[in-house]
Amino acid sequence: METPDSFYFYEKRKFDSQEPYRCKLEWGVEGAIRAASRGDILVIVDILSFSTTTTYAVSQGATVYPCTKTDDMESLAEKFHAKIAYSRTDAASKGIYSLSPITFDSISPGEAVILPSLNGSNCSRLCSDAPYVFIGSFLNVSAIADVISTLITKTDIDVTVVACGEREKKSNELRPAIEDYLGAGAIIKKLTCEKSPEALVCESAFEMNENRVAELIWDSVSGRELRAIGFEDDVTFACKHDFVKTVPYIHQDAFVSYPSTTST
Repeated sequence: METPDSFYFYEKRKFDSQEPYRCKLEWGVEGAIRAASRGDILVIVDILSFSTTTTYAVSQGATVYPCTKTDDMESLAEKFHAKIAYSRTDAASKGIYSLSPITFDSISPGEAVILPSLNGSNCSRLCSDAPYVFIGSFLNVSAIADVISTLITKTDIDVTVVACGEREKKSNELRPAIEDYLGAGAIIKKLTCEKSPEALVCESAFEMNENRVAELIWDSVSGRELRAIGFEDDVTFACKHDFVKTVPYIHQDAFVSYPSTTST
């Protein structure tokens, strides 16, 4: 029996493929699975904070293994000879690293880290068989756009930018997050290929608010949530535009720097 989790299910639903456009926009895990089933290039956007933290960590020379909250992190750490990144509030007592990007300021090049996340990690792990799975954030907008532009010019593979969104604590339902939508729009704006209506509206949302992105994210639900527990700096850091030139992509289960990209 076919279910919404089946690649075959999505293959038959041509109406939601956003074809024939080369650039598409999807939301959350189901959208990421749908894009992977089409054989698209995926750009995972989870601004607060998986994408931002992964981008910065990889720019500092780290190898990042995404994992979900249900994974056995201790076993993964042993398998990959990696350190575990804990929750922001637990990091001080349990370890050095967390989803807070600035905890990776002093990481040693070549160090491996297990990075758990509810949204960005799920999208990345479930779609790791896609032709390419990249990480996009405000930190690397121009760099990721350059890589995608080159790939879609040289190949017939389309790209889907995935705004991860958040999960409601009680129902676990998807909650759209404006920081991810704006981040996706910033990347889409720099692409020159044909864009689906969904991608165009996302691009327009960014263009209309380009000069106040940091202000909007600061006062968004996600921004307020982080500020309430003392992580104002994480919100500010996530809005740094073109801070690095690194483009993380999945290679052998981990995010590493895409060839020909460099850190700043």
